[in-house]
Amino acid sequence: MLQTVVPGAKIDSLTYEETRELIRSEYRTAVENRVRAEATVRLDATGTGVLDVYTVPVGFEFELRRLNIASDTGYGWAKFIPQGGGTGQSSVVPIEYLRSGESLSRAVPDKYFDSTTPTNETWYLFPHVETWSREQGPYLRNGEILQVAFRAVAFVASVGVQVTAEGLLRKPPARF
Repeated sequence: MLQTVVPGAKIDSLTYEETRELIRSEYRTAVENRVRAEATVRLDATGTGVLDVYTVPVGFEFELRRLNIASDTGYGWAKFIPQGGGTGQSSVVPIEYLRSGESLSRAVPDKYFDSTTPTNETWYLFPHVETWSREQGPYLRNGEILQVAFRAVAFVASVGVQVTAEGLLRKPPARF
């Protein structure tokens, strides 16, 4: 930026030390903390239930990096048959991630597959793991709740399900 300096005028600028302290103070308020939240629920006889995994503190944002879903039954395939069967697609998503009750997304497509049977079953491998890199995972802010919804997942019917969420919690820097 080009400025004209007038004789006798004062220039207000930061010294090297003042600049370093200003940057340090801003970094302190935006530092990231690792969070690992765990929750457990026993699903009903149809394999349905919603689990509250983590509530973000007010004034902070949470960046989800990894989510692990395991069941008391150990390893296996979770089968989901759309309501009504047939070859038509169901609007029901068997495992879904929620932000305070609102859909974030269904489980990542390469982690499950649809069979070619007439019932068009969907199968999930358990334990089920999702990972995201920086800027790709879900973000939650200011008291929002990370939830996982299970809808008629036959493999985990009437059993306990454990969900572990890992991510970064940070306080965003103040806006100027």
